[in-house]
Amino acid sequence: MRKGKWIQGATPGDPVSVAARKALRARLRAVDFYLPLAAFKSSRDVEYVHQLRVASRRALAAVRTFAPLLAARQSKWLSKQLKRIRRTAGAARNLDVLGRRIAEELPSEGGESRAALIAKIESCRDDAQPALRKIYVKMRRRGYAEKSRQIAKRARWREKGPEPSFAGAATACLQSVAEPFFAAAMADTEHTQALHDFRIKAKHLRYSLEIFAAALDPDFRSTLYPAVEEIQTRLGEVNDQAAAIEQCQAWLASWDDPQLREALREIEMRDQQEMKAASERFAHWWSLERAADLRRRFDQALAASAAPGERSA
Repeated sequence: MRKGKWIQGATPGDPVSVAARKALRARLRAVDFYLPLAAFKSSRDVEYVHQLRVASRRALAAVRTFAPLLAARQSKWLSKQLKRIRRTAGAARNLDVLGRRIAEELPSEGGESRAALIAKIESCRDDAQPALRKIYVKMRRRGYAEKSRQIAKRARWREKGPEPSFAGAATACLQSVAEPFFAAAMADTEHTQALHDFRIKAKHLRYSLEIFAAALDPDFRSTLYPAVEEIQTRLGEVNDQAAAIEQCQAWLASWDDPQLREALREIEMRDQQEMKAASERFAHWWSLERAADLRRRFDQALAASAAPGERSA
């Protein structure tokens, strides 16, 4: 099965309900594929947990995008299950990343403090694994896989007006997702919260582009998607440091062991410095001119997507 970012088999002229069923099936299959691997095989490959989190995020984005084509109660139920999977995978993945980074970056001369902290994080990660197995068992007991397939199968046009094509739905959806993204892009990005908001808006736009790529002008996939992806990646550096600092502060508030606290304080100090450096790098790279240029190219590609004669097959 295909587990990539792009939706296969959908065409611009498909009724949006047909494309929605294809997109939802693809996204939900990826979750089904990685959930048992993350639950029982993560010791072989930590990427299973990472891919489960990514798959659940993409599936949730698809459910939100096509919610008007789903029964409200079913859409709400499916979103709730996917959020549970995403949160559970996220907790384990964050510990995987933090543990690996600390093992690689914390000076080896840290001695006993360093060893104690690494062992403690590994213990926390071990404690997080049963939650993955538990959610897998719970999903099986609730018949999640079959229910989610049936929900995707029943996607249909539910509005009074004529059903739009996949291309028509794509341009309308992207317009609504792009506005908050470009508002955040033009805002003051000197503060961490503003950068976080911008990253979230970039993520929403990126997932929408992945869903609708087959219905859009080729420029979206070839140049605009990589541009949005780069923004999210650069902002992710800032977010990763902020998340690590928050985790260190939480542990400092609850751990009494002097060795662990000593190592945590050192990590927190390093992360504060690295977050500041990452924020400065982004501020140096990003500009209102870059934002305006991206907006211009986005609007041009969107106009080409909306004009059937200008879209290549």
